[in-house]
Amino acid sequence: MPHFSIQRDHLHLIVEADGEKELRLGLRGFIIALARQVNRVLQRTGSLWADRYHDRELGSPRETFNALTYVLNNDLKHGCRPADPARGIAMIDVYSSGPLFDGWTCKVMRATYRVPWPDMAPRTWMLGFGWRKHGFIDPRRTPGTRAIRR
Repeated sequence: MPHFSIQRDHLHLIVEADGEKELRLGLRGFIIALARQVNRVLQRTGSLWADRYHDRELGSPRETFNALTYVLNNDLKHGCRPADPARGIAMIDVYSSGPLFDGWTCKVMRATYRVPWPDMAPRTWMLGFGWRKHGFIDPRRTPGTRAIRR
């Protein structure tokens, strides 16, 4: 499953591709389709993106674990949600794929998206299983820190 986090002025994505060309073409198609939808909803025209994307290949289970933590918990980094779960159920960023993620360390509040999310199982060992060598991801862990924010 590709993972995402929508920020105020940018997106974080974790995607799989068979190669550099496939990644470039896939992201180009995604960016065009997303820009058209946003422009339609906002009743505007013109360019939506101010910059190109920056990519980084994830080469190890640790890098993939850290990238998933960064993307799925990015709202904590910006102080957009409380870190402590209420009633033993952790809050998850609803502007991310976090509610659909199955690798949390505890129960999380699940969201219902207005559009159906395609069932896209990871195709690579790294995104499907490799990152789990480092344990599950704590929804209270602020990206870029070793400790859990309290």
